[in-house]
Amino acid sequence: MLTVITQHAALAYVSFVNSWPIADTSRSFGLTLMVGLIGGFRSHLFFLLSGFFSCLLWGRSGLQGFIRQRAQRIGLPFLLGMLTLVPLSSGISLWATQQLPLAAGAWPVLFIRPGHLWFLQMLLIHCAAASLILWACTRTPHTAHARHARARCRL
Repeated sequence: MLTVITQHAALAYVSFVNSWPIADTSRSFGLTLMVGLIGGFRSHLFFLLSGFFSCLLWGRSGLQGFIRQRAQRIGLPFLLGMLTLVPLSSGISLWATQQLPLAAGAWPVLFIRPGHLWFLQMLLIHCAAASLILWACTRTPHTAHARHARARCRL
């Protein structure tokens, strides 16, 4: 988690052009290198850890427990964030950069992109796909693959 904070703090000082709203005039090759190194593994590692613990959860709670727990722990925060944080942060950002006239017709655009909640959105998509695959595997009890997959997840 600290790599997320470190990377976002360093984005103001990188040598390449990015979409980060804050940019300092001084640039640092070391910070640019660090952002590249952290960005190359951080998200992949988080998704790998999520998959590992999702497999453990499925093995312990079954498919219904897995879906219920993922909806509570990922779906609900994502929904609440999309309804509160995303419009607020998008509106402030667009207003501060003077790209948003405070007109009634401009507000629906604030709900389209998840912004910093992209990670939760991707986790939900992966959990939904995993749920469909697990459901299909458990519906074919005569295949060795279904028994093997369930046995492997119960570590």
